Parts: sequence; C-alpha cells; structure tokens
Amino acid sequence: MIRKAEPKDRAQLVDLFTELHRYHINLKPEYFKMPDKSYFEGQISSAMLRDDKELWVNDDNGVNAFAIIRFTDVDRADRYPY
Repeated sequence: MIRKAEPKDRAQLVDLFTELHRYHINLKPEYFKMPDKSYFEGQISSAMLRDDKELWVNDDNGVNAFAIIRFTDVDRADRYPY
C-alpha cells in the first residue's frame, strides 16, 4: 500500500535512505562519501516537515520504499507561472 509517511516511519526511512546512499557510494566512490547518521535523519525530517515536500512510502509488511516529492513554483520572465 502506498501512503503518506508518518512520524512512526522515521527510523525505517533513515535505514532505507542510508542503504540507497551506500548503493551510490558503491557505484561512484570518487563522487559519494558516507555522512553520519544525523545527515539522513535531518533529510527525512525536513521532507516530513516542509510545506513544499511530501514523503510517500510503500508499506507492504513494513516500509520498503520511499519517494520524496518536491513542489516548485516556476515564475520566470520567459514562462508563464506554473
């Protein structure tokens, strides 16, 4: 079931985000490095609290995937606002 993340999901989300970052490190170790756990906790907390972001999870017998969606208003001289 896909649903909006809840505060109770925070620990599982931090673990998933850490696992995803570890995957990136394995692919491009010259580009990525492993920050401490507080980095991942902060990023998840920010996504849960900000008005311009939503955090969604797949919860099939526990949280096993997530998506962070960021909403951006574009208002530039060469485009109509959207």
